Amino acid sequence: MSKAIGSVLGTNVKADTSAAQNYYNYLNNIDTSAADQATKSMADEALRLSENLSDLPDYQFHLDTSDAAAQRAENAVFQSYVDKLQPLHEKQTADLETKLANQGLSVGSQAYQRAMNDLTEQQNASLNQAAYNSVTAGQEAYNNYLKNQLLGANYTNTARQDYLNNIYALLQNSPTNYEKQLNMYAVQNGMAQQRANARQQSFNNTMDVVSGLLQTGGFLAGL
Repeated sequence: MSKAIGSVLGTNVKADTSAAQNYYNYLNNIDTSAADQATKSMADEALRLSENLSDLPDYQFHLDTSDAAAQRAENAVFQSYVDKLQPLHEKQTADLETKLANQGLSVGSQAYQRAMNDLTEQQNASLNQAAYNSVTAGQEAYNNYLKNQLLGANYTNTARQDYLNNIYALLQNSPTNYEKQLNMYAVQNGMAQQRANARQQSFNNTMDVVSGLLQTGGFLAGL
């Protein structure tokens, strides 16, 4: 009734939804079949990759910086010195024994023992020097150990994150039919709101005119 009255009075407001309708038609004509198939393929691949997550190494957050680790490095360096010195010392001892025997010095004699003691002191000095050097060399080895730990941890963490990023990338693709339908719904909802606003405005306009006519009629009747 209000629509008919509004038509007579010229108060109806028509919503212009042509732009929204054109966009809706455009969306409706988009062929998403290729994107849908590609998305399904990539989603399947992402699922396959995600099933292997348990096989990935854990993230590395800590390094072994304990005193024990440093001591192990020093001990390893010192042992390497000992491994090189021991056969040398054995050869030196054997050569000296042969030399003393050729000189006619008997085992246990004063000259023999003095010569052997001198050699022992020299060998002990070389071992002490090795122990001293192992502290510096061991610290350097420990620093390298820490660097290698850090490099290994960074490599592991980066490799794991790259694997996850690959899965995320596979899940972010072209608009699918689902997204297209969401856009179409939004357009339809917008057009419906425009029409509702137009109807409300038409009604308001009609009521304003009718109210004005009634007031004018009452005024004329009172004359």
